[in-house]
Amino acid sequence: MTRLDAEVAVVGAGPAGQARALALADGGYTVALVDAGSGPAPACVQSDLRVFALSLASTRLLASLGVWPAPQAERVCAYRRMCVWQDDPSAALRFDAGEMGWSALGHIVEHGVLQHALAQRVTAHDRIRCHWGAPVTGLAHEADAVTLGLDAGGSLRARLAVAADGASSPLRALTGLS
Repeated sequence: MTRLDAEVAVVGAGPAGQARALALADGGYTVALVDAGSGPAPACVQSDLRVFALSLASTRLLASLGVWPAPQAERVCAYRRMCVWQDDPSAALRFDAGEMGWSALGHIVEHGVLQHALAQRVTAHDRIRCHWGAPVTGLAHEADAVTLGLDAGGSLRARLAVAADGASSPLRALTGLS
């Protein structure tokens, strides 16, 4: 059997990657969180114009991971209604919590606030080892593992690699997936 650095390597430390790493680690797996960025998100001091509209299911997931309610609660707001459209506003989908008998559909949270909440738990978790400043530049498949080549030098071996490195995912490109 191949010596593993972690059972699962999660590539990308955005909200999706950090949440996946926490869920796996809380499930008993050893996780390597690999990210090209310089380190965990600091406390968000200035307003962040990038926001997430989290559904109630998403906030329940975050609560199960120990990161909700988010710190800096004054920068989180419940929403009751939402309209979604692509090109034509008259063709919008409309959602209303009141029609469902709910008090809210979910919450709007700033990207930086969510990133920091996740990073605090990720960096403190004993089953997660973070590899910051480590863009993935290579991928090799083996019989019982994958090996990720890291730009900073060296490699990392895991039974499974999770691509959570964004829309232009370098890991996805290395697998040959469009």
